[in-house]
Amino acid sequence: MEITITDSKCVRSKSDKFGFYQFEYFNVSVDSPEMASDEFKANVLDPTNYLLSSHNKNRSVYDLSQQDLVTETLKKFNKLAHEKILEYSKSSPMYKLFHLKAEKNIFTSTINWDRPGFYQGVHLDNHAIIVQMIINLFDNNSQSTTLYMYDDDTHFDSGPLEKFRGLGFINTAGATHGIGPVTQNRYTLYALLEYN
Repeated sequence: MEITITDSKCVRSKSDKFGFYQFEYFNVSVDSPEMASDEFKANVLDPTNYLLSSHNKNRSVYDLSQQDLVTETLKKFNKLAHEKILEYSKSSPMYKLFHLKAEKNIFTSTINWDRPGFYQGVHLDNHAIIVQMIINLFDNNSQSTTLYMYDDDTHFDSGPLEKFRGLGFINTAGATHGIGPVTQNRYTLYALLEYN
């Protein structure tokens, strides 16, 4: 398995005089024989492998208590992605500004199944999150995570739609984003670096 981070960008809104509300984000891609296998795909598409999210009736979350190829692959992904994010953070201005004392952290991931109608308006994540990544497990013909300017909710970019590609960003005071409404089934690998 190989995880690649490219195209890091920092976007600053016009009213941000001190650079405090910049949005730092990057593209991420995964090359994984396990994720490309028929068994992995069959498990991800099997609705009996999911638990209904407590936050939204149109989202389900993969049942990580199972012992299958998906959960084993996510363990491998977590280890590699954690190393990759910590390496990336060394050169990240926003990471240094907001998360300089993030020595104690954990990296977790799951698979989200978003069904038509799933929607999250423009929002900021809670302060326990340091970095997050959203990676498509199949070509996404619906919608990707959308990024917005902090001060006026102007849309300025979106994540990729292709299989095994996605978007990551540093959680800062300016990292406003949203999704949907989703129009087709969407399966994503959702990964977080959080304070422990």
